[in-house]
Amino acid sequence: LHDALPISAPDAILFAANHIWVANLFDDTVTKLDSKNGDVVAVFTVGDGPAGLAFDGAKIWVTNRWEDTITAFRAKDGTIRGTFALGDDPQRIAFDGRSMWVANYVDGTVSRLRATNGSGARTYQVGEHPQGIIYDGSSIWVANSGSNTVSKITP
Repeated sequence: LHDALPISAPDAILFAANHIWVANLFDDTVTKLDSKNGDVVAVFTVGDGPAGLAFDGAKIWVTNRWEDTITAFRAKDGTIRGTFALGDDPQRIAFDGRSMWVANYVDGTVSRLRATNGSGARTYQVGEHPQGIIYDGSSIWVANSGSNTVSKITP
């Protein structure tokens, strides 16, 4: 058990590319851990308030809550591949095999953008304060904490 890792307000965790990834909300970083022993492999600086993580097979995508962006970086070396503007207060993120889907908490929307290059942004209205988001193999499901509902988006 590693209790003294350089983690500051961990807000999301992901297993991808044989590592554990942790979004550190208050220090604007993502920590890459060795999945076998928990040792820190690397720490990557991202945008303000990282809150959600997803993996597209090559890149880690992280939502930056307090600057309303999403950042993509290469999992192998942390090279930033792009930062893209989104809705208000992006929370969690999901990957459907082609696109990244982001729950935007304040404006009650979900944003979709291409995983290849972050282009083609499209917005879908959902319930109030969407936070959780998953892909089930055919649809996107969104947990709307402010309206006590779940929305289904079929791409």
